Amino acid sequence: MIRIRRDLDEQYMLELCEVFRNPKDDVIILKPSSPRYFSVGGNLEWIYELSPEEKHMKYYLMVLRVAMAIVESPAPVIADIESSTCYGSGAIIALACDNIISNGGAFCFPQMKFGVPFPNFVGELIDRRLRIDPFQFFSGKPISLDLPKFDHDFTGINKSTLAVSLVNLRKERKRIIEKAIEDDAVDGVRQSWHQFNRLYEKSRIPIQPT
Repeated sequence: MIRIRRDLDEQYMLELCEVFRNPKDDVIILKPSSPRYFSVGGNLEWIYELSPEEKHMKYYLMVLRVAMAIVESPAPVIADIESSTCYGSGAIIALACDNIISNGGAFCFPQMKFGVPFPNFVGELIDRRLRIDPFQFFSGKPISLDLPKFDHDFTGINKSTLAVSLVNLRKERKRIIEKAIEDDAVDGVRQSWHQFNRLYEKSRIPIQPT
């Protein structure tokens, strides 16, 4: 079991990648950092120190590397968010998992309140994993959800069968994440960061969970 750190920086996301690629347990379970937060997303102090290009290269692509490590992990990865809230990149990590368990937990993309859209691939993951319209998140407010205890039961499956099951189960998620890394979604995110920087410099109000 891993308790996700409250905020995510480059070093911690690299550590998560290593955990997912070389698991010590048969199943990896991600738990909230606190009863209130699963994760608040990126470490804001670290992010604000980066240039717009670095935000893209060191933050956005790092989040995608974590998501890819999840869908390539030899072990099932379960996000048990309980009644906490997943913000920003913490929400993306949860959406990449094989199972999402929520008992009144919520997902939130607070940057939407500042007019900064999330990339297209996030909308696809929301649609496929949460089965709700991504437009519900455009207010930037948390959306509470109750999700089943297990979409998929991985107990009692031998390793070879499990490996095949995981490949099939993750096929669509992997396609979405690979496309986000390779195609013009990258330019869209770079533009979003430029837009965010202009708004932030104008308002001097950092994006923080509410």
